[in-house]
Amino acid sequence: MSTLAVVEEKQTDPEHVLWEELEAAAVKYRVLSATTRTVKVEEKAPEKKIVEKQAVRRLVFAGLRVKLSEVLAEIAAQARATPPNGISSLVIYADTLVLDTEAEIAAHNVVLMARLIDAKPLGSSPITLRVLTQLHDFVLEETTGEDGKPALVEKPGNKLKQSVQILAGSIDGTLRLAAKKDTTLLDGRWAPKSGLPLGIEFCRLGEDGRLDSERKSTARELADLVKRPLALSAFKAAFAAAGYLARVDEEKKTQQAVDMLRWVEVCLRSAGAAANEDELLFEELADQVSSLLIPLEVTGNAFFVPTLSAEFYRAQMDQLLDALESYEGQLRDLEIRTDIGKSLEAVSGGMRHAAQMEIRPLKTELSMVRENMLVLEQSIMELNHSFSVQSTECRKLYDKLDVAIRDVMDKNLIMEGLKLATDGLSFLFSFQKT
Repeated sequence: MSTLAVVEEKQTDPEHVLWEELEAAAVKYRVLSATTRTVKVEEKAPEKKIVEKQAVRRLVFAGLRVKLSEVLAEIAAQARATPPNGISSLVIYADTLVLDTEAEIAAHNVVLMARLIDAKPLGSSPITLRVLTQLHDFVLEETTGEDGKPALVEKPGNKLKQSVQILAGSIDGTLRLAAKKDTTLLDGRWAPKSGLPLGIEFCRLGEDGRLDSERKSTARELADLVKRPLALSAFKAAFAAAGYLARVDEEKKTQQAVDMLRWVEVCLRSAGAAANEDELLFEELADQVSSLLIPLEVTGNAFFVPTLSAEFYRAQMDQLLDALESYEGQLRDLEIRTDIGKSLEAVSGGMRHAAQMEIRPLKTELSMVRENMLVLEQSIMELNHSFSVQSTECRKLYDKLDVAIRDVMDKNLIMEGLKLATDGLSFLFSFQKT
Protein backbone atom coordinates (compact mmCIF):
# COMPACT_ATOMS: atom_id res chain seq x y z
CA MET A 1 0.00 0.00 0.00
CA SER A 2 1.33 3.45 -0.95
CA THR A 3 1.49 6.09 1.78
CA LEU A 4 -0.05 9.32 0.55
CA ALA A 5 0.95 12.71 1.92
CA VAL A 6 -1.76 14.45 3.89
CA VAL A 7 -2.93 17.67 2.26
CA GLU A 8 -5.59 20.13 3.21
CA GLU A 9 -9.03 19.18 1.88
CA LYS A 10 -11.03 22.14 0.62
CA GLN A 11 -14.66 22.57 -0.29
CA THR A 12 -13.61 23.11 -3.91
CA ASP A 13 -12.41 19.47 -3.86
CA PRO A 14 -15.81 17.75 -3.67
CA GLU A 15 -14.40 14.24 -3.57
CA HIS A 16 -11.58 15.08 -1.15
CA VAL A 17 -8.94 13.48 -3.36
CA LEU A 18 -5.25 14.20 -2.74
CA TRP A 19 -4.95 16.19 -5.93
CA GLU A 20 -1.29 17.10 -5.47
CA GLU A 21 -0.29 13.43 -5.56
CA LEU A 22 -2.62 12.65 -8.45
CA GLU A 23 -1.51 15.60 -10.55
CA ALA A 24 2.09 14.55 -9.99
CA ALA A 25 1.21 11.10 -11.36
CA ALA A 26 -0.41 12.61 -14.46
CA VAL A 27 1.81 15.65 -14.94
CA LYS A 28 3.24 14.47 -18.28
CA TYR A 29 -0.22 14.70 -19.85
CA ARG A 30 -0.85 18.26 -18.66
CA VAL A 31 -1.06 20.89 -21.41
CA LEU A 32 -1.61 24.61 -20.78
CA SER A 33 -0.61 26.81 -23.67
CA ALA A 34 -1.63 30.04 -25.28
CA THR A 35 -1.29 31.13 -28.90
CA THR A 36 -0.59 34.85 -29.16
CA ARG A 37 -0.70 37.41 -31.92
CA THR A 38 0.58 40.97 -32.30
CA VAL A 39 -2.05 43.70 -32.13
CA LYS A 40 -1.80 47.47 -32.34
CA VAL A 41 -2.98 49.28 -29.23
CA GLU A 42 -3.43 53.01 -28.73
CA GLU A 43 -1.71 54.35 -25.61
CA LYS A 44 -2.62 57.78 -24.23
CA ALA A 45 -0.06 58.15 -21.45
CA PRO A 46 2.48 59.55 -21.16
CA GLU A 47 1.83 60.49 -24.79
CA LYS A 48 -0.66 59.35 -27.36
CA LYS A 49 0.80 56.73 -29.69
CA ILE A 50 0.16 53.36 -31.35
CA VAL A 51 2.24 50.46 -30.02
CA GLU A 52 2.35 46.74 -30.82
CA LYS A 53 1.61 44.29 -28.01
CA GLN A 54 1.01 40.55 -27.65
CA ALA A 55 -2.59 39.39 -27.26
CA VAL A 56 -3.86 35.88 -26.65
CA ARG A 57 -5.59 34.37 -29.66
CA ARG A 58 -6.30 30.84 -28.39
CA LEU A 59 -5.83 29.15 -25.02
CA VAL A 60 -6.09 25.41 -24.42
CA PHE A 61 -5.84 23.18 -21.37
CA ALA A 62 -5.75 19.42 -21.11
CA GLY A 63 -5.03 17.48 -17.96
CA LEU A 64 -6.41 16.02 -14.76
CA ARG A 65 -7.72 19.02 -12.83
CA VAL A 66 -7.73 22.77 -13.33
CA LYS A 67 -9.31 25.86 -11.82
CA LEU A 68 -10.86 28.51 -14.03
CA SER A 69 -8.82 31.16 -12.22
CA GLU A 70 -5.61 29.40 -13.33
CA VAL A 71 -6.70 29.49 -16.97
CA LEU A 72 -7.64 33.16 -16.85
CA ALA A 73 -4.38 33.94 -15.06
CA GLU A 74 -2.51 32.24 -17.91
CA ILE A 75 -4.29 34.49 -20.39
CA ALA A 76 -3.22 37.53 -18.37
CA ALA A 77 0.37 36.26 -18.07
CA GLN A 78 0.74 35.56 -21.80
CA ALA A 79 -0.85 38.78 -23.02
CA ARG A 80 0.09 42.37 -22.52
CA ALA A 81 -3.04 43.57 -24.27
CA THR A 82 -6.68 42.53 -24.37
CA PRO A 83 -7.95 42.27 -27.95
CA PRO A 84 -11.16 44.29 -28.47
CA ASN A 85 -12.92 41.32 -30.05
CA GLY A 86 -11.88 38.79 -27.39
CA ILE A 87 -9.86 35.62 -27.90
CA SER A 88 -10.70 33.16 -30.66
CA SER A 89 -11.24 30.10 -28.47
CA LEU A 90 -10.98 28.86 -24.89
CA VAL A 91 -10.73 25.05 -24.74
CA ILE A 92 -10.58 23.02 -21.51
CA TYR A 93 -10.40 19.20 -21.39
CA ALA A 94 -10.09 17.87 -17.83
CA ASP A 95 -11.30 15.22 -15.44
CA THR A 96 -12.32 17.88 -12.91
CA LEU A 97 -12.95 21.56 -13.63
CA VAL A 98 -13.32 23.90 -10.65
CA LEU A 99 -15.21 27.14 -11.30
CA ASP A 100 -13.70 29.21 -8.52
CA THR A 101 -14.12 32.72 -9.93
CA GLU A 102 -16.92 34.92 -11.22
CA ALA A 103 -14.72 36.29 -13.97
CA GLU A 104 -16.01 37.44 -17.32
CA ILE A 105 -15.14 35.32 -20.38
CA ALA A 106 -14.65 37.05 -23.73
CA ALA A 107 -14.17 34.35 -26.36
CA HIS A 108 -15.76 33.36 -29.64
CA ASN A 109 -15.74 29.65 -28.92
CA VAL A 110 -15.72 28.08 -25.43
CA VAL A 111 -15.34 24.31 -25.01
CA LEU A 112 -15.59 22.71 -21.55
CA MET A 113 -15.36 18.93 -21.19
CA ALA A 114 -14.96 17.34 -17.77
CA ARG A 115 -16.18 14.36 -15.76
CA LEU A 116 -16.99 16.73 -12.89
CA ILE A 117 -17.63 20.47 -13.04
CA ASP A 118 -17.48 21.89 -9.53
CA ALA A 119 -19.61 25.03 -9.48
CA LYS A 120 -20.14 25.22 -5.71
CA PRO A 121 -17.65 28.12 -5.21
CA LEU A 122 -19.85 30.27 -7.46
CA GLY A 123 -22.90 29.88 -5.26
CA SER A 124 -25.80 31.36 -7.21
CA SER A 125 -23.60 33.60 -9.37
CA PRO A 126 -23.40 32.84 -13.09
CA ILE A 127 -20.42 32.60 -15.41
CA THR A 128 -20.57 35.73 -17.55
CA LEU A 129 -20.07 35.66 -21.32
CA ARG A 130 -19.29 39.05 -22.84
CA VAL A 131 -21.15 39.76 -26.09
CA LEU A 132 -18.47 40.53 -28.67
CA THR A 133 -19.06 43.06 -31.43
CA GLN A 134 -16.05 42.48 -33.69
CA LEU A 135 -16.71 38.84 -34.48
CA HIS A 136 -13.98 38.14 -37.04
CA ASP A 137 -11.26 35.59 -37.38
CA PHE A 138 -7.83 36.77 -38.43
CA VAL A 139 -5.88 35.80 -41.56
CA LEU A 140 -2.40 36.67 -42.81
CA GLU A 141 -2.21 38.60 -46.07
CA GLU A 142 0.86 39.51 -48.09
CA THR A 143 1.37 43.22 -48.64
CA THR A 144 4.13 45.77 -49.17
CA GLY A 145 5.68 47.31 -46.10
CA GLU A 146 6.83 50.88 -45.55
CA ASP A 147 10.31 49.96 -46.77
CA GLY A 148 8.88 48.62 -50.00
CA LYS A 149 9.58 44.99 -49.15
CA PRO A 150 6.94 42.21 -49.00
CA ALA A 151 5.43 41.72 -45.55
CA LEU A 152 2.66 39.69 -43.89
CA VAL A 153 -0.05 41.57 -42.02
CA GLU A 154 -2.95 40.23 -39.98
CA LYS A 155 -6.39 41.30 -41.16
CA PRO A 156 -9.95 40.38 -40.15
CA GLY A 157 -11.17 37.26 -41.93
CA ASN A 158 -14.43 35.33 -41.78
CA LYS A 159 -17.14 36.45 -39.41
CA LEU A 160 -17.40 34.22 -36.35
CA LYS A 161 -20.27 33.29 -34.07
CA GLN A 162 -20.01 33.02 -30.30
CA SER A 163 -20.78 29.59 -28.93
CA VAL A 164 -20.31 27.46 -25.82
CA GLN A 165 -20.04 23.66 -25.77
CA ILE A 166 -20.19 21.77 -22.47
CA LEU A 167 -19.82 18.00 -22.04
CA ALA A 168 -20.00 17.02 -18.37
CA GLY A 169 -20.51 13.78 -16.51
CA SER A 170 -21.88 15.62 -13.48
CA ILE A 171 -22.16 19.19 -12.19
CA ASP A 172 -21.66 19.83 -8.49
CA GLY A 173 -23.56 22.93 -7.48
CA THR A 174 -25.42 25.27 -9.82
CA LEU A 175 -23.84 26.21 -13.12
CA ARG A 176 -25.45 29.09 -14.99
CA LEU A 177 -24.24 31.19 -17.88
CA ALA A 178 -25.39 34.75 -18.53
CA ALA A 179 -24.66 37.15 -21.38
CA LYS A 180 -23.20 40.60 -20.77
CA LYS A 181 -23.38 43.34 -23.37
CA ASP A 182 -21.25 46.41 -22.66
CA THR A 183 -21.86 46.91 -18.92
CA THR A 184 -25.37 45.44 -18.78
CA LEU A 185 -25.97 41.91 -17.44
CA LEU A 186 -28.83 40.48 -19.48
CA ASP A 187 -31.68 38.57 -17.83
CA GLY A 188 -31.38 35.44 -20.01
CA ARG A 189 -29.51 32.69 -18.19
CA TRP A 190 -28.67 29.21 -19.42
CA ALA A 191 -28.23 26.20 -17.11
CA PRO A 192 -26.57 23.28 -18.97
CA LYS A 193 -27.40 19.69 -18.05
CA SER A 194 -25.12 16.73 -17.39
CA GLY A 195 -25.20 12.97 -16.92
CA LEU A 196 -26.25 10.03 -19.09
CA PRO A 197 -27.09 9.51 -21.86
CA LEU A 198 -24.02 11.45 -22.90
CA GLY A 199 -24.76 14.66 -24.77
CA ILE A 200 -23.11 17.97 -25.66
CA GLU A 201 -24.87 21.05 -24.33
CA PHE A 202 -24.46 23.55 -27.18
CA CYS A 203 -25.34 27.23 -26.76
CA ARG A 204 -25.06 29.98 -29.37
CA LEU A 205 -24.77 33.61 -28.23
CA GLY A 206 -26.31 36.19 -30.55
CA GLU A 207 -25.21 39.78 -30.98
CA ASP A 208 -28.33 40.81 -29.06
CA GLY A 209 -27.23 38.70 -26.08
CA ARG A 210 -29.79 35.95 -26.66
CA LEU A 211 -28.77 32.41 -25.66
CA ASP A 212 -30.09 29.64 -27.94
CA SER A 213 -29.28 26.14 -26.70
CA GLU A 214 -29.64 22.58 -27.97
CA ARG A 215 -28.34 19.11 -27.05
CA LYS A 216 -26.20 17.04 -29.42
CA SER A 217 -25.93 13.33 -28.71
CA THR A 218 -25.18 11.49 -31.96
CA ALA A 219 -21.96 9.47 -32.28
CA ARG A 220 -20.64 11.79 -34.99
CA GLU A 221 -21.25 14.92 -32.90
CA LEU A 222 -19.64 13.33 -29.83
CA ALA A 223 -16.65 12.12 -31.87
CA ASP A 224 -16.08 15.65 -33.18
CA LEU A 225 -15.54 16.83 -29.60
CA VAL A 226 -14.13 13.71 -27.92
CA LYS A 227 -11.72 12.33 -30.51
CA ARG A 228 -9.20 15.16 -30.42
CA PRO A 229 -5.55 15.16 -29.26
CA LEU A 230 -6.35 17.40 -26.26
CA ALA A 231 -9.15 15.07 -25.18
CA LEU A 232 -6.77 12.11 -25.48
CA SER A 233 -4.32 13.88 -23.14
CA ALA A 234 -7.10 14.46 -20.59
CA PHE A 235 -8.22 10.83 -20.84
CA LYS A 236 -4.66 9.57 -20.35
CA ALA A 237 -4.27 11.87 -17.33
CA ALA A 238 -7.43 10.40 -15.79
CA PHE A 239 -6.20 6.89 -16.58
CA ALA A 240 -2.85 7.57 -14.87
CA ALA A 241 -4.56 9.06 -11.80
CA ALA A 242 -6.98 6.13 -11.60
CA GLY A 243 -4.09 3.70 -11.77
CA TYR A 244 -2.45 5.56 -8.89
CA LEU A 245 -5.66 5.42 -6.82
CA ALA A 246 -6.15 1.74 -7.62
CA ARG A 247 -3.04 0.92 -5.59
CA VAL A 248 -4.55 2.51 -2.49
CA ASP A 249 -6.54 -0.01 -0.46
CA GLU A 250 -9.36 2.40 0.44
CA GLU A 251 -12.93 2.03 -0.69
CA LYS A 252 -13.35 5.77 -1.29
CA LYS A 253 -10.22 6.01 -3.43
CA THR A 254 -11.21 2.88 -5.35
CA GLN A 255 -14.62 4.36 -6.14
CA GLN A 256 -12.94 7.56 -7.29
CA ALA A 257 -10.76 5.54 -9.66
CA VAL A 258 -13.80 3.66 -10.98
CA ASP A 259 -15.61 6.96 -11.64
CA MET A 260 -12.63 8.33 -13.56
CA LEU A 261 -12.25 5.19 -15.67
CA ARG A 262 -15.96 4.83 -16.27
CA TRP A 263 -16.11 8.42 -17.58
CA VAL A 264 -13.27 7.76 -20.02
CA GLU A 265 -14.88 4.52 -21.20
CA VAL A 266 -18.33 6.07 -21.69
CA CYS A 267 -16.88 8.98 -23.71
CA LEU A 268 -14.79 6.75 -25.96
CA ARG A 269 -17.48 4.12 -26.52
CA SER A 270 -20.17 6.73 -27.20
CA ALA A 271 -18.05 8.35 -29.91
CA GLY A 272 -18.23 5.22 -32.10
CA ALA A 273 -15.62 3.05 -33.78
CA ALA A 274 -12.36 4.39 -35.18
CA ALA A 275 -12.80 6.09 -38.55
CA ASN A 276 -9.06 6.23 -39.38
CA GLU A 277 -5.67 5.10 -38.09
CA ASP A 278 -5.27 8.16 -35.82
CA GLU A 279 -8.42 7.22 -33.89
CA LEU A 280 -7.07 3.75 -33.12
CA LEU A 281 -5.26 5.33 -30.14
CA PHE A 282 -8.66 6.08 -28.58
CA GLU A 283 -9.82 2.45 -29.01
CA GLU A 284 -6.55 1.18 -27.52
CA LEU A 285 -7.02 3.45 -24.49
CA ALA A 286 -10.65 2.26 -24.14
CA ASP A 287 -9.47 -1.37 -24.03
CA GLN A 288 -6.88 -0.50 -21.36
CA VAL A 289 -9.51 1.29 -19.30
CA SER A 290 -11.87 -1.71 -19.52
CA SER A 291 -9.06 -4.02 -18.40
CA LEU A 292 -8.34 -1.87 -15.35
CA LEU A 293 -12.03 -1.59 -14.46
CA ILE A 294 -12.47 -5.36 -14.12
CA PRO A 295 -10.39 -5.89 -10.94
CA LEU A 296 -11.72 -2.65 -9.42
CA GLU A 297 -15.40 -3.49 -9.87
CA VAL A 298 -15.34 -7.21 -9.03
CA THR A 299 -16.09 -8.01 -5.39
CA GLY A 300 -13.55 -10.09 -3.50
CA ASN A 301 -14.11 -13.89 -3.36
CA ALA A 302 -16.78 -13.51 -6.06
CA PHE A 303 -17.15 -15.38 -9.32
CA PHE A 304 -16.69 -13.36 -12.47
CA VAL A 305 -19.13 -14.27 -15.24
CA PRO A 306 -18.29 -12.57 -18.55
CA THR A 307 -21.08 -11.24 -20.73
CA LEU A 308 -21.80 -13.77 -23.45
CA SER A 309 -23.42 -13.22 -26.79
CA ALA A 310 -26.96 -14.31 -27.65
CA GLU A 311 -25.57 -16.67 -30.29
CA PHE A 312 -23.58 -18.55 -27.63
CA TYR A 313 -26.63 -18.99 -25.37
CA ARG A 314 -28.74 -20.09 -28.36
CA ALA A 315 -26.14 -22.70 -29.36
CA GLN A 316 -25.97 -24.03 -25.79
CA MET A 317 -29.76 -24.33 -25.57
CA ASP A 318 -29.92 -26.08 -28.94
CA GLN A 319 -27.38 -28.63 -27.72
CA LEU A 320 -29.38 -29.24 -24.53
CA LEU A 321 -32.63 -29.68 -26.49
CA ASP A 322 -30.94 -32.12 -28.89
CA ALA A 323 -29.65 -34.13 -25.91
CA LEU A 324 -33.13 -34.24 -24.32
CA GLU A 325 -34.69 -35.31 -27.60
CA SER A 326 -32.15 -38.11 -27.96
CA TYR A 327 -32.79 -39.22 -24.36
CA GLU A 328 -36.55 -39.35 -24.94
CA GLY A 329 -36.04 -41.42 -28.09
CA GLN A 330 -33.81 -43.91 -26.29
CA LEU A 331 -36.33 -44.11 -23.42
CA ARG A 332 -39.13 -44.95 -25.86
CA ASP A 333 -36.97 -47.67 -27.44
CA LEU A 334 -36.33 -49.17 -24.00
CA GLU A 335 -40.03 -49.28 -23.13
CA ILE A 336 -40.84 -51.01 -26.44
CA ARG A 337 -38.18 -53.66 -25.95
CA THR A 338 -39.39 -54.49 -22.43
CA ASP A 339 -42.99 -55.13 -23.61
CA ILE A 340 -42.70 -56.06 -27.28
CA GLY A 341 -46.05 -57.90 -27.45
CA LYS A 342 -48.14 -54.99 -26.28
CA SER A 343 -46.08 -52.70 -28.41
CA LEU A 344 -46.66 -54.84 -31.53
CA GLU A 345 -50.36 -55.15 -30.79
CA ALA A 346 -50.63 -51.41 -30.26
CA VAL A 347 -48.67 -50.74 -33.40
CA SER A 348 -50.68 -53.21 -35.53
CA GLY A 349 -53.98 -51.90 -34.18
CA GLY A 350 -52.90 -48.40 -34.94
CA MET A 351 -51.77 -49.35 -38.43
CA ARG A 352 -55.05 -51.24 -39.09
CA HIS A 353 -57.08 -48.26 -37.97
CA ALA A 354 -54.92 -45.96 -40.03
CA ALA A 355 -55.27 -48.22 -43.10
CA GLN A 356 -59.04 -48.26 -42.74
CA MET A 357 -59.12 -44.53 -42.36
CA GLU A 358 -56.92 -44.13 -45.39
CA ILE A 359 -58.71 -46.69 -47.65
CA ARG A 360 -62.14 -45.08 -47.35
CA PRO A 361 -61.33 -41.90 -49.20
CA LEU A 362 -59.33 -43.93 -51.70
CA LYS A 363 -62.35 -46.13 -52.52
CA THR A 364 -64.54 -43.09 -52.93
CA GLU A 365 -61.97 -41.53 -55.18
CA LEU A 366 -61.68 -44.73 -57.27
CA SER A 367 -65.48 -44.87 -57.75
CA MET A 368 -65.49 -41.28 -58.91
CA VAL A 369 -62.66 -42.00 -61.33
CA ARG A 370 -64.62 -44.94 -62.85
CA GLU A 371 -67.74 -42.82 -63.28
CA ASN A 372 -65.70 -40.10 -64.90
CA MET A 373 -64.16 -42.65 -67.30
CA LEU A 374 -67.65 -43.90 -68.37
CA VAL A 375 -68.81 -40.36 -68.98
CA LEU A 376 -65.64 -39.65 -70.93
CA GLU A 377 -66.12 -42.81 -73.07
CA GLN A 378 -69.72 -41.84 -73.92
CA SER A 379 -68.62 -38.33 -74.79
CA ILE A 380 -65.93 -39.70 -77.12
CA MET A 381 -68.45 -41.91 -78.91
CA GLU A 382 -70.82 -39.01 -79.41
CA LEU A 383 -68.00 -36.90 -80.70
CA ASN A 384 -66.99 -39.68 -83.16
CA HIS A 385 -70.58 -39.98 -84.49
CA SER A 386 -70.82 -36.23 -84.92
CA PHE A 387 -67.52 -36.22 -86.76
CA SER A 388 -68.70 -39.00 -89.14
CA VAL A 389 -71.93 -37.14 -89.97
CA GLN A 390 -70.07 -33.91 -90.61
CA SER A 391 -67.50 -35.73 -92.76
CA THR A 392 -70.30 -37.20 -94.99
CA GLU A 393 -71.93 -33.82 -95.38
CA CYS A 394 -68.60 -32.29 -96.30
CA ARG A 395 -68.03 -34.99 -98.98
CA LYS A 396 -71.45 -34.33 -100.58
CA LEU A 397 -70.87 -30.59 -100.64
CA TYR A 398 -67.44 -31.14 -102.13
CA ASP A 399 -68.89 -33.28 -104.94
CA LYS A 400 -71.52 -30.64 -105.74
CA LEU A 401 -68.83 -27.99 -105.77
CA ASP A 402 -66.73 -30.12 -108.15
CA VAL A 403 -69.65 -30.57 -110.57
CA ALA A 404 -70.40 -26.85 -110.48
CA ILE A 405 -66.79 -26.04 -111.22
CA ARG A 406 -66.73 -28.43 -114.16
CA ASP A 407 -69.95 -26.91 -115.60
CA VAL A 408 -68.47 -23.45 -115.36
CA MET A 409 -65.28 -24.58 -117.05
CA ASP A 410 -67.23 -26.22 -119.89
CA LYS A 411 -69.30 -23.09 -120.41
CA ASN A 412 -66.19 -20.96 -120.49
CA LEU A 413 -64.58 -23.30 -123.04
CA ILE A 414 -67.63 -23.18 -125.36
CA MET A 415 -67.79 -19.40 -125.12
CA GLU A 416 -64.11 -19.09 -125.97
CA GLY A 417 -64.62 -21.40 -129.03
CA LEU A 418 -67.58 -19.34 -130.26
CA LYS A 419 -65.66 -16.16 -129.84
CA LEU A 420 -62.72 -17.57 -131.74
CA ALA A 421 -64.98 -18.71 -134.62
CA THR A 422 -66.67 -15.33 -134.79
CA ASP A 423 -63.34 -13.58 -134.90
CA GLY A 424 -62.22 -15.92 -137.76
CA LEU A 425 -65.31 -15.26 -139.87
CA SER A 426 -65.02 -11.53 -139.35
CA PHE A 427 -61.42 -11.64 -140.52
CA LEU A 428 -62.37 -13.74 -143.63
CA PHE A 429 -65.14 -11.36 -144.71
CA SER A 430 -62.93 -8.38 -144.34
CA PHE A 431 -60.20 -10.05 -146.44
CA GLN A 432 -62.59 -10.87 -149.31
CA LYS A 433 -63.79 -7.29 -149.47
CA THR A 434 -60.29 -6.08 -149.94
